[in-house]
Amino acid sequence: MWVWEIISGRWNEVLDTLAYSYAARQNCGTGHGAPEKRSYVQRRAGKGPDRCLVHVAGKAIMQKHDGHTHEGPEEILVCIVDDSYGKPSDLDEEQQYEWYKAQLEKEFSQKFDEVDVAPGYSLPAFATIVQIATEYWPALVATFFLAKPVSENLEAWRNAANSIKKYFSRPDVVLGRNAAAALAVEAVFDDMGGVPKKIECLQYFWRDRRFKEEDYSDGQLIQDGPRTEYLSMAVHFYRIRADGIEFEVEVDGKTVHAKRV
Repeated sequence: MWVWEIISGRWNEVLDTLAYSYAARQNCGTGHGAPEKRSYVQRRAGKGPDRCLVHVAGKAIMQKHDGHTHEGPEEILVCIVDDSYGKPSDLDEEQQYEWYKAQLEKEFSQKFDEVDVAPGYSLPAFATIVQIATEYWPALVATFFLAKPVSENLEAWRNAANSIKKYFSRPDVVLGRNAAAALAVEAVFDDMGGVPKKIECLQYFWRDRRFKEEDYSDGQLIQDGPRTEYLSMAVHFYRIRADGIEFEVEVDGKTVHAKRV
């Protein structure tokens, strides 16, 4: 019985592997007669063309982010997609990578790590953990995702959202669960015209934009965030109650839609 439960719980991953195995072979050069093709992220991580970010025995091969598959419990993960990747340049890929990373670190005065944010093929990006100037954030985000009411230090959510939006000067930005939550809560504040007395997360899940009819919620009220390799495909969904008013909020990169329900 427990074996079937494990298989059932990973069914979306099985479908994902089947749907994108051909694309992965084409991009990675594992198809018959196909040339080897790897991004600089894969080469730096030592990923051969036969291990190109596809699911192998039910496990995804991940790029590094402090050794984690997704952001930590209190981390605010922001990934800036390398919009120079694949474009003509006088520099080779490795030089272009170093130049782009140096530009980011100079602009934002912090370190970035290379990651891959697409399943089944390579989409290089640069990840960083946003620092916010409040000691209350760990407790706030933990309580929020325990589906418990939060009534103190709510302004920290807006501070976090403002810290995240400074990265929106770059064309393509994808977010982890906590970062997207800060934008979702800010959207609720904006709709209400100010900071409410109390907020509560009633539901969170993310869906893969490629499969619009699926929600990946697995019947859980509060789901874990997507693994790093799925961030470019992830649309975050939150159901939030603020002072008795319920909202549904979708966060898709920089785009946030909130509505009362």
